[in-house]
Amino acid sequence: MMRRLALLAALVIAGSYVLAAPPPQTFDLDDVLAFDTRQDMEVLADTVFGVGQRPLAWTGDNDLESPTFQIDLWFDNEQLADEVFGLNVRPDTWLGAPVPAPAAIARNVRHDLELTADQVLGGSRPVEWRGGPPVQRCSRELQNILDLLAQFYDVRSTTPESVLDFCASVQAEIEDDLLDIIFNAPGAEVVDPVDLVAAVRGDLERLADELLGLNTRPEGYIGNRDRTSATLIGDIFLDMGLLADVELDGGRPNGWIGAISNAPLLSYLNLRNDLELLANATLGPGVRPNGWQGVDPLEQCAPLTRSLVVLVQLNYGL
Repeated sequence: MMRRLALLAALVIAGSYVLAAPPPQTFDLDDVLAFDTRQDMEVLADTVFGVGQRPLAWTGDNDLESPTFQIDLWFDNEQLADEVFGLNVRPDTWLGAPVPAPAAIARNVRHDLELTADQVLGGSRPVEWRGGPPVQRCSRELQNILDLLAQFYDVRSTTPESVLDFCASVQAEIEDDLLDIIFNAPGAEVVDPVDLVAAVRGDLERLADELLGLNTRPEGYIGNRDRTSATLIGDIFLDMGLLADVELDGGRPNGWIGAISNAPLLSYLNLRNDLELLANATLGPGVRPNGWQGVDPLEQCAPLTRSLVVLVQLNYGL
């Protein structure tokens, strides 16, 4: 209950809610999304708690004109998640409602409700399930990137909603546009992908020296440092995986991508992401060997987060 009151207070303070305002006369798409999410939540709650059975604190608020509708939607969704996942236990991709914006709260709840439904129902849904746009199941970063690309660059996804892995397909669809915007922004310094990839190789060698000893490498380590080599990116990928196998007993940190592409810039982003995760896992968060070239804090962010930050900086002057 205290969490619900705290979020309500944040909404009021931010001015996103005006409690004395007259009720809306029409409902927009965000309202429809929120209302459908409430209906699906009640369907899932019948499965989890029993038909007509609810926790004592359950609000069941289905009045779109209620000034606390979105907060109650979030609050009940958290109660449902506590029952399914455990008290305050959530999946890694859980969004919650950290922002004082009613429409964003509804979108986050839609995303999280689907995670809870996956846990309870697997990939199936009841016939009365209303659902929502598949983009609502994507990460917050990807959703925000899609909004910014449409708003500032007139770039819109054309991926059919029926594809099997919608979010991954959308991300792949916008990759070229996103890379071009991020690395070729007007007035930005021209970036040579080979320089970026070579910096990853250099930092990988520094990490290996730190972990294994100077010039000591596992059997099968390639160590290719030739900037003109056609296999440079692939060799870095293989060597990084081998070092991770040795140091992490075959495991990988959360967020590990483990993939490269025909696009050198995308390969660089993926390799840098995994190298920073490997350094955090082996040396400790933020601890790096002397001479480390990945000194930009953004280089420790996942590629989507990094892209989102750059888009915001470019278009909002931050």
